[in-house]
Parts: sequence; structure tokens; C-alpha cells
Amino acid sequence: MSLDFDGMKSDVQAAPKNSVFVFHTIAHNPTGVDLSHDQWKEIAKVPFVFEILDIPCGYATGDLESDAWAVKYFAHEMKMELFVTQSYSKNFGLYGERIGALNVLVNDADTAVKVQSQLKGVIRPMYSSPQV
Repeated sequence: MSLDFDGMKSDVQAAPKNSVFVFHTIAHNPTGVDLSHDQWKEIAKVPFVFEILDIPCGYATGDLESDAWAVKYFAHEMKMELFVTQSYSKNFGLYGERIGALNVLVNDADTAVKVQSQLKGVIRPMYSSPQV
């Protein structure tokens, strides 16, 4: 299986303003093909508003540094604000449940306060009345 990287990049470039993209950092779904470091660098140059980097199944290769490369590049080298999601449902064998983490990286304290306020509004009903 392969990934049509040029097609994917073209779609990202042609997307409407304020689009949000979810990219699998590893174990790309549905192809299983991981982007190379050079391909990640190309994606990082495309001007879009917000990106969500998803690390499906925790970490896939057993090499944490390699699996986290895209996240570190976007955060440290490109200084991008982003969401990083991780799913652990499969790792824990809890396929009917949703177990994971959301990490939010912002560049200033004012934005952090605003994001935290919004996240509290989303999670409060989950904690007060958990799903059955």
C-alpha cells in the first residue's frame, strides 16, 4: 500500500481558509504508510490555521523518538500551536471504550487560559454524567 503524498498535499493546499486537519503521525490510517521527515517538513510549510496530530494506538514502532518526530518538529522547530491526540483503546484492549489523551500546545499564556476555559466546558458534562 502507498500514500499519494502529492495528492494529499494538493488537497491540503486547496482547502478553504480556516480548515482543520487531522494527521496521523504514525501508522497512517488507512494506508499504514508513515510520512518521511522531509514530507512532514513540506506539510508544515502549508499555511493552514490549525493542525491536530494524532498518534493512533499510543506509539506504533517501539521507538518513541521516531514516533514522536513529527510532533516535536511542529512544536519545537516550527513553533506551531497544535493539538496532539493519543488513543489507547486498542492498547488496553478496551475497544468499546474511548481511552486517550488530548495535549494542547499554545504559544502564550493568554491563549492557554482561553483554551483551558473551553476544554473545561467540554469535559464537565463528561465527568458529571459519564456515558454508560
